[in-house]
Amino acid sequence: MQKPYNYWMNMTKEILRQVKDIKSVRQNLIGLEKELLSRGDKPEVSLQSLPMLDRAIWGLRKGLTVIAARTSQGKSALALQIGLDTAKQGVETIILSLEMDVESMLERMFCSECKINNYELLSGAFRLNNSHQVKFEHFRKQMSELPLLLTCGIGKTFGEVNQFIEMLNPKPKVIVLDYIQMSKSSFNERTEMAEYIRQFRQLMLENNIRGIVCSQINRQIEKENDYKPRLENLKGTGALEEVADVVMLLHWNYFYTRKEEQKNDFDLFVAKNRFGATGHRKLVYHPEYYMFSEREDEEEYTKI
Repeated sequence: MQKPYNYWMNMTKEILRQVKDIKSVRQNLIGLEKELLSRGDKPEVSLQSLPMLDRAIWGLRKGLTVIAARTSQGKSALALQIGLDTAKQGVETIILSLEMDVESMLERMFCSECKINNYELLSGAFRLNNSHQVKFEHFRKQMSELPLLLTCGIGKTFGEVNQFIEMLNPKPKVIVLDYIQMSKSSFNERTEMAEYIRQFRQLMLENNIRGIVCSQINRQIEKENDYKPRLENLKGTGALEEVADVVMLLHWNYFYTRKEEQKNDFDLFVAKNRFGATGHRKLVYHPEYYMFSEREDEEEYTKI
């Protein structure tokens, strides 16, 4: 089918913009030298709640990081933990949820920060427990002072994200989108999602933002009786695998076995890392707190 005239006009404008931004090798080397001299002995944006993983991948980098897992295997919990982690460091952070309302996100953060069992809140214990109420007052004060913005429903299209970022001053340094399969498509879901992902990463690079996108894993792996996720299992589009700078795949074996002794065992695979090594790290998952931690006896990052 022949492309419409506006399509080619927009493409020409984009090419002209890119040509205008081209610099000589000498200019680029000057920029690289400044960048290298500016780096310290810690990542610019760290994962302080997961220090060993942070050291292995050297923090969050500008561009696109994908967190992928099967349904109910912790991708939203990890995304919220990372968002709260960066905000507590004073880093301007936005969480765009296409699945949960703001109150639900805050409740999960309350459980995580104050080590309160989610079932106690669900079953009405907060009203009767003075200790929980005291903790909530501390949580309220802490959260009110953080550079953290939570939204529900913004991000169904790339245009929404782009317009939202343009409105903000200062610009955020971290954006979390949970999750990409909830984005809105009108014609060809696979093609539109791929374009969304590419534009999202470009927006992150142009604005020096660490973008984190959650993604589901295809159910196909269950049919093969091999539950550990792989890059090719990313759902809906190959663009996630191609465009992402870092891909972290999550695996909670307890979800399949329901063996109580495996409840807290969790695997995180860095399956792609444009900036360094890939590898496997065993984490401890506390589902009642929506929280991840690291094992003190864990060996060094296992390369894959």
